[in-house]
Amino acid sequence: MNSPNLSYRIVLALGLILFTVKVFSQEQVKELILTNFIVQTTDSHSVIPFSFVANMRTGDGKEAKGDGSFNMYVAPGDSLIFKCMGYADTTWVVSSENMQLDTIPLNVEKRSYSLNEVKIYQWRSYAAFKQMFLSLKVPSKKPISFAFDINAGELNALAKAKSGSFGLTFSTGGKTWVPKEKRKLNSIIAFEKQNERLNRLTSHENIMAFTGFEGEKLDSFMIFLRKNHKISPNLSDYKIMAAVQVAYEEFLAVK
Repeated sequence: MNSPNLSYRIVLALGLILFTVKVFSQEQVKELILTNFIVQTTDSHSVIPFSFVANMRTGDGKEAKGDGSFNMYVAPGDSLIFKCMGYADTTWVVSSENMQLDTIPLNVEKRSYSLNEVKIYQWRSYAAFKQMFLSLKVPSKKPISFAFDINAGELNALAKAKSGSFGLTFSTGGKTWVPKEKRKLNSIIAFEKQNERLNRLTSHENIMAFTGFEGEKLDSFMIFLRKNHKISPNLSDYKIMAAVQVAYEEFLAVK
């Protein structure tokens, strides 16, 4: 007689347990509400696209859209965690008051990153940079040579013409002589300045400071540079020294 009653009680207890679990599970599901959110900066309220937000209780994670919005099932008291490059990691607790809003704003702060120092050198290697000129203002002691002959008489005549000490009466073609010769003079002056700059940059003093060579080794490199590398005076300072750097590396390779 006791055996049927015991079985009945066991079945009844199991039924009550299953019913309780089912009701509790339904309540857990019902308390989750699909809620709209938007991620934005605290200061300017600019939206943050494609950021990641996760519900720490449910494990659900969402990526924000291009306009910073997303929706997620949450319940009051849930904690949401935010992560995105360029912004501080942030955690929010969803309150009952916030869930009354159509869209809950999630405000985050921008993050500043401190990067390691980066050194940028003008030359190709640190060794070349170390051998850079001590000064580019050292005047050259060598005479300046030109690729064409200069008529001193013409230069004197041009100087007088420029000062207005005489008229345009040199010949029947005098009216065109002065402008033509002025252009020639300007070309000579420009060529002279270019060669002066080239001679200054490639002087013994500067090449010694650049390469660290001295004595016979410096003389050998100067001959090597003049013979094997015809550097145009029309180049910029940087390109002239880049050509010297190439010659320097070639010289080291063959010595």
